[in-house]
Amino acid sequence: MGLYRFRRRPAAAMNSRPDPCFDSAAKPLAVHLAQRRIAELTPSPCATEELRLGDALNRILAADLVSPVNIPRHAVAAMDGYAIAAADLPAAGARAFTVSGRALAGGGAAAAISKGAAMRIMTGAAIPEGADTVVALEHVTEAAGSTVAITAGHGKGQNVRAAGEDLGAGAVAIAAGARLLAPQLGVAAATGAGRLTVYKRPRIAILSTGDELREAGGDGAGGGEVFDSNRALLGAMLRRLGAAVVDCGIQPDDATRIRGAIAAAAAGADAVVVSGGASGGDADLVVEAVAALGEVALWRIALRPGRPFAFGTVDAKPVFALPGNPVAVVTTFFTLVMPAVCKLMGEENPRAPMAVNARLSMALRKKAGRMEVFRARLKTVDGMPQVAPAARQGSGMLSSVHEADCFIVLGADAPAPAAGDWVTAVPFYGLL
Repeated sequence: MGLYRFRRRPAAAMNSRPDPCFDSAAKPLAVHLAQRRIAELTPSPCATEELRLGDALNRILAADLVSPVNIPRHAVAAMDGYAIAAADLPAAGARAFTVSGRALAGGGAAAAISKGAAMRIMTGAAIPEGADTVVALEHVTEAAGSTVAITAGHGKGQNVRAAGEDLGAGAVAIAAGARLLAPQLGVAAATGAGRLTVYKRPRIAILSTGDELREAGGDGAGGGEVFDSNRALLGAMLRRLGAAVVDCGIQPDDATRIRGAIAAAAAGADAVVVSGGASGGDADLVVEAVAALGEVALWRIALRPGRPFAFGTVDAKPVFALPGNPVAVVTTFFTLVMPAVCKLMGEENPRAPMAVNARLSMALRKKAGRMEVFRARLKTVDGMPQVAPAARQGSGMLSSVHEADCFIVLGADAPAPAAGDWVTAVPFYGLL
């Protein structure tokens, strides 16, 4: 590949680490290049299943949904009013029309109207034969007897929804690869579809590494020990995307056990996400394990927080090695893992995070040559969007993500911004 130099290392040597299996002097890779490489090595799904419409929320459609009918099936009234023939409308002044009946939604085709007649019609009712226009109720004067007066100024076809105006019979209502959210399920129901063919959920294994980690809900962590928050983060973010999560627990800093855990995870899942063990320190063993079991495609990213990120494959399964600090877990997931999981799910055009231009409330420090991501909150000041960075930006300060609602994203070539500068804020509500 040319970006990094990796060589397999004998399994017997994994615990001693006398000789690293990677080039620690390699220049961190630009984020967009890392995203491209990950996309190249992440497979598309092929296994599908059929679900009831009510069970398909947040799944990815695997085959085009073609509407078998026109929607609406017939020309219908868009408003309550009177159905008439536009040719009978007066050129000026007003004209009296004889009311010839009533058309109700769901009542089937109404009787045809004769020349100079009008029919009372309700929203959604089929337009009677002989009519092509609906005059809204508020623009009609009801006269004595069975007559109404309608003035000039109305146009042919107004307040009429044509047959097939929304979808024509035979048209693709929802294309394969679409995520099925509320609007998509509504469209599917409108076509009469009761079941949908979707891709099966990818199984994503999550694993934390580190001697210092303790299970949340277990015995208290003391001394240098900490409760593992990364699996809770990763599991929640993956489930929100719609993936199935396989929790592989915590592994200590033991090369043999980490290698065995990754091998088992890859055998039982479609992808593996490991937190901790990617920075290249003496107790960071995940990159070596992936190199021993398969291939490491990239290691170290020009991203802050999140530089110690690695990606590779084991048995053709994507393996993501995330940093141990929880904020870096969030930023690398958001930037590098989430697009790959969407591809594993079969999503053709994943939802692009919305970007908002906002004025910065305070200056930020920025190092050239790397993308930097800051936690922040968006607000409106004097009618303009403003973004305020969190006071604490350390990569171990998870509470700063909880208190934020967006990321400030500064590209690798962006200068350090001053207070009042316009910057890009990316809201993460609905994505994390």
